[in-house]
Amino acid sequence: MMSGGQLKEIITSKSVNDKLSSFGILFSKNEMMQSIFRAAKNQSSELTPVLIEGEVGTGKKALALEMHYHKKMPLELYFYDKGFDTFSKYQNSNGATLIVEDVDQLSKEAQQELLTYLQWQKEHVHGARIIATSSTYPLSLRSELLYMLTRVHFRLVPLRKRPEDILSFIDFFIRKLSHGKKSVSHFSSSLLTRFLDYSWPLNMSELKEEIYYFIKKYPETPLWTIELASIKIAGHSAKYVTSLLKSQGNLQNALEELEKKMISDSLQKAMGNKSKACRELGISRSGLIQKVEKYGLASHE
Repeated sequence: MMSGGQLKEIITSKSVNDKLSSFGILFSKNEMMQSIFRAAKNQSSELTPVLIEGEVGTGKKALALEMHYHKKMPLELYFYDKGFDTFSKYQNSNGATLIVEDVDQLSKEAQQELLTYLQWQKEHVHGARIIATSSTYPLSLRSELLYMLTRVHFRLVPLRKRPEDILSFIDFFIRKLSHGKKSVSHFSSSLLTRFLDYSWPLNMSELKEEIYYFIKKYPETPLWTIELASIKIAGHSAKYVTSLLKSQGNLQNALEELEKKMISDSLQKAMGNKSKACRELGISRSGLIQKVEKYGLASHE
């Protein structure tokens, strides 16, 4: 875990954006992501189909769009509409891009149709270029189609495996969502450390939502601290429990402090609505009332 001094040095230096490589709106310090950017740029004007794989929130759609707009002569951009579109209708859309999201969810009939289209395209070198995305490796696809799609295959790195990018994303989203009024310097060192330690299972989309939570709920607060964080960030961290143990001295006191924090945050987030807080905490209304009285949290009503 970084010290407050180390974080302050990072925030006040140019290292937030140092060594960043970009592709359109995408950016990263991660070497694997940078290699994907380079390869994607080189493949932008090709007709070869592309498969972009990655967890939810890793930027699959954004990469597909950047590949389209990076082409020398980008023409129409289409998104495949499952259940309504037929791939054959794009045979005359030369120079266009057809993005097929969640390709692993195509029906068997649609898979066969896509395979037929790609086989036709390989022979005629014509039609809309296919860029497919998938949140999981599409093993459910028939083998011939999987082979055709993975001739160019990009596997995006989840945020938990590229921690060197988290600080840059925090600063980017704060500036964007606050219209330039705030920056990463509005985070306290403890809150920033918590963001850097969190695993971000939903990746950049989750990080963006958490920052939006601060901007919307605390627009006038000059310094955002860990006490203002959502339950997910402040209350569900093993490292937070460890820090509580160190400060409280024993497990019982630490658990009570954690419980108090979670209830307080939930009531704040629900604007005092106990029913909403109960649903989020997974406890009964009577149980919540007892704990509110126990911890003296009646002021949240």
